[in-house]
Amino acid sequence: MSEKFYKVFVSSTYEDLKEERQEVFDALLRCNCFPVGMEHFPASNLRSLDLIKQYVNQCDYFVMITAGMYGSLVPDQDRKLSYVEWEYDYTQGRLPCYSFIHSDLNKLLGEKLEGTHRKLLDKFQEKVKASQKNVAFYSSPPELNSRVLQALQKAPRDSDAVGWIRVDSCSTQDSLIGTWMLQSSSVPTWQDGRVFKIYSAKEFIWLHIDRHGAAKSILGK
Repeated sequence: MSEKFYKVFVSSTYEDLKEERQEVFDALLRCNCFPVGMEHFPASNLRSLDLIKQYVNQCDYFVMITAGMYGSLVPDQDRKLSYVEWEYDYTQGRLPCYSFIHSDLNKLLGEKLEGTHRKLLDKFQEKVKASQKNVAFYSSPPELNSRVLQALQKAPRDSDAVGWIRVDSCSTQDSLIGTWMLQSSSVPTWQDGRVFKIYSAKEFIWLHIDRHGAAKSILGK
């Protein structure tokens, strides 16, 4: 079977963490991961919740970075909630989540430090820490790079993420029963085989490989 890759949704505030996001993207690419984030959203679309769900649902892992800013608020919510916290909450129970928190907000100055929603930021970060689920701390962009690389290199061994392989390099592709559009990142599991996400330029395919190497697509259109 060909080498597997993983799609990773990267969530954070943007303007204050541009350098950090670049370090995260670099680390992900170095460990066979495709980073996905707001940079990849269609230019004509607003940052709608439906659009975010669509991108998250196609990913294998979720990486959240937080520092001194809480971020813009999601409109029309019952309580004040930033997009980053909404994405974090939405991901729980759907994808393995890796959170990276700045270790000392007192070292952040000016536009990198929250003024309006500091209480909301503190409450959110305390919630993430209390989860005790793959939480790490960083003090600089290079250290963040190292933390992400270390965490995501181990991620495939620590989770049941499906992963992706190239459809044109799959030895069993001739056995595919039709082609099927990816609708969800949630699929059944088999005790006697493995499930892979196969991707091509135009479509996504779920492929079940049984113990004898036979391939069968498992999701309908």
